[in-house]
Amino acid sequence: MREKKTMNSVDISKHNWGLIIENGQIEEITLGNWTDAGWHWSLNGEDARDHANSYMVRVAGSGVQEEFLQEAEEEGIDFNIFKKQALDNLSGKLEDNEKSDDGLWSLSGDASNWKFGQDSDGSWTSAEESFFDGTEDVTDEQQEEIMEEAYTLDTGYRYPDWLEQFGDGVREEVIEKLKRSDSFKEYFTELEDERFTQSILEDRVIEGEEGHAMEVIQEALNKLRKEGKIPKRKDD
Repeated sequence: MREKKTMNSVDISKHNWGLIIENGQIEEITLGNWTDAGWHWSLNGEDARDHANSYMVRVAGSGVQEEFLQEAEEEGIDFNIFKKQALDNLSGKLEDNEKSDDGLWSLSGDASNWKFGQDSDGSWTSAEESFFDGTEDVTDEQQEEIMEEAYTLDTGYRYPDWLEQFGDGVREEVIEKLKRSDSFKEYFTELEDERFTQSILEDRVIEGEEGHAMEVIQEALNKLRKEGKIPKRKDD
């Protein structure tokens, strides 16, 4: 069986993605283009290395995945260069805006979720129903007043909130997926596992949004009771 060729240096520039590796070190990563995709992401040097896993996550979830895999095979792009760098990034203390969360921003919805206005209306509706379910302490009019106050107080459920709440668990899952993978294709398959993506986007992100909404509603109720606008409970 012929041994698979791997290259320590590659320079690839495609219409929607690019990659430069020099002497076994990631030097540049690019995705998208302003003309067709309407967005462009490009990092160099240490910034590129700090986002090795983010690059793989974004490629795996994009329309260039097949082209990338084909090019990786033909050019002998060494997956272990990315794997080693990603595992190194994920080994640090988990903090927002640090390389130790490499890939988690993208896995939890990327900029479309955290930057350009996530749609949390469903989470708020669910939280409101759960909060006031069976409650006889407030009237419908008071409930409406509480919700109006809650929307005023709300600062939104943000990526740092999600990271603090769920980041450690998701990161451990990503690390295990990386360790199990011996190629880009294997890792992309791991990332596309429906149970994994659902547990992040549909379970943990939504769970975080609903929990946040419940806390804000409680804060609004407490504020209105303190101001005397909503009667206190008899057992308070």
